[in-house]
Amino acid sequence: MLTYNKQRGFTLVEILIVIVVIGIIASITVFAYNGITERAWAAKRLADIDQVRKAMELYHQDYGYYPANGADNWGGALNSAAVTAALQPYMKTVPSEPSGDVSKAYQYVRGTADNYGIRIFWSETLLPGCSPSAPNACRFCKIGKDLDVGTNQAGGVYASWFTTVGCPGFKSGLGY
Repeated sequence: MLTYNKQRGFTLVEILIVIVVIGIIASITVFAYNGITERAWAAKRLADIDQVRKAMELYHQDYGYYPANGADNWGGALNSAAVTAALQPYMKTVPSEPSGDVSKAYQYVRGTADNYGIRIFWSETLLPGCSPSAPNACRFCKIGKDLDVGTNQAGGVYASWFTTVGCPGFKSGLGY
């Protein structure tokens, strides 16, 4: 007597459905991970600037002026040799841009002995309500005195000034 042995297995359609579902889940995960990374970098930038601000204030308290950077404009890197040497007694290392993108490096400028500015870059997608049609939503700064403040936008990237000047119409970047 012959017996029929039915083999169990997956059909081609079932396998394709599983592959499509796995692909959808993988793409959602990749997009979510990118957003998390960007938000983590934004949080690190704020923490870095706050750390530098504290070191700058300690330096100013000891010397009566902020460190010189050797440049009269925003071209000076925050981690330049002059600034790093000046801040070394107050912080272990001067922080650098977390994404590693040198075009977004933190920048430092000293206006006069009593004012300075630090510029960092943000993606507009990281700032709630930030868009070219709502530019003030993209502006953050430290309130103080005597140094110009502003923001600019190029290709969806906003530069924000953390400075020692008052900033009407701006959000406060570090709770000042």
